[in-house]
Amino acid sequence: MNDSDERGDAVLVGCLESCERLLGVADSLTREQYCACWKARNGIGPHLRHCYEHLAALCQGLNEGCIRYDARARDSHIEQDPVAFKQAMDPVVAWMRSLAGADLDQPLTVCQIPRIDALESVSDSTLRRELLFLTSHTIHHLAIVGMLAEVQGVILPRELGVAYSTTTHEHQQRIISPNSLD
Repeated sequence: MNDSDERGDAVLVGCLESCERLLGVADSLTREQYCACWKARNGIGPHLRHCYEHLAALCQGLNEGCIRYDARARDSHIEQDPVAFKQAMDPVVAWMRSLAGADLDQPLTVCQIPRIDALESVSDSTLRRELLFLTSHTIHHLAIVGMLAEVQGVILPRELGVAYSTTTHEHQQRIISPNSLD
């Protein structure tokens, strides 16, 4: 396996791991916790639905020729029912697993609205770059989900919303200074 293949595998594995984190949250909560809103704002369900719809947009966009993250269904059923969320995620995770060995450097087009009332902006990208974006995007939302869960008295694993780069940095610091306090 060459360096490009190893990096591609890591990119795909990282994105799949972020999907597993989403599914783990849905498995850890009651329906009431999943649906609860904080200060009349969105709760956990809308964050998980939002992440799912971004992942699904990549899958759909590959088939259509343009990734449109803004053209989401915003399906309220998925954000109100953790079972519906998990069912929606199944084909996305299966699709992502099918990408093993795929050319992650294939060119893609991303069409996105850059500001309110603007026309779509078109950008070139690659499957690798979009998987990296979705991993980061998902982990960012999982950090918020962790706080929303804690408000309800549910403690989710700390690493859930921690960027892979942060975890890597912390591990490197422990190797350099193994006697330091956490």
